[in-house]
Amino acid sequence: MKSKKLLTILLSTIMTFSPVSSIYATGPVGKKSKSEPKTTIIFWEKSKQNNKKSTTNINEKKFNNFEEINQFFQQNISKFGLKKGSLKSTKTLKDEKGKTYYHTIYQIESIPVYYGRIVFTTEKDSTMSSITGRVDTAFENGNWKNKIKLSKNAAIEKAKNNIKYEGLYESKADLYLYNFEGNPYVAYLVDLDTDTGNWNVFVNAEDGSIVNKFNNTPYSN
Repeated sequence: MKSKKLLTILLSTIMTFSPVSSIYATGPVGKKSKSEPKTTIIFWEKSKQNNKKSTTNINEKKFNNFEEINQFFQQNISKFGLKKGSLKSTKTLKDEKGKTYYHTIYQIESIPVYYGRIVFTTEKDSTMSSITGRVDTAFENGNWKNKIKLSKNAAIEKAKNNIKYEGLYESKADLYLYNFEGNPYVAYLVDLDTDTGNWNVFVNAEDGSIVNKFNNTPYSN
């Protein structure tokens, strides 16, 4: 199995993007990446608007909670460069200046897209300050829920049988839409905390095959 260490990516707290001048538009914008196929870069920043009229009413709106952000996202989804879907909250943070950081993950058919993190930042007065994210769009045309044949417990057993360990301390599995080497899967991300390290194993929810695996423990073999 070809192992790929996950870009401990989802530095979901810090997302770095290459600025593109045309992306500073009047409203939240999703723009297809030229370097990454089937990836939409989402960027909007209040300070870049230069008092232009927004294509949405985002400049006038106040967002007091995640539910209001998710509603706005779904009502304006085409402006984000997406066809369908919703958001799931992963965490909400506040800083000493009163800004709120809503960390979300894009989902289709209520299944989170693994490479689909979007952060919405609001000011102290609840107006939107910025939106940043990258979304894998490879899953927009599938009927993913109907493809799920494997249970969560069965996926954990498949993952356990695929790695070597003597002691298992904890195990859990979460369903994702996962793109690996250009191939889209509906897969369980199985997290196994063992004496040989903390393993992440992606198990195909259709047939139980192992899509990818890696050990998150530093200096592990």
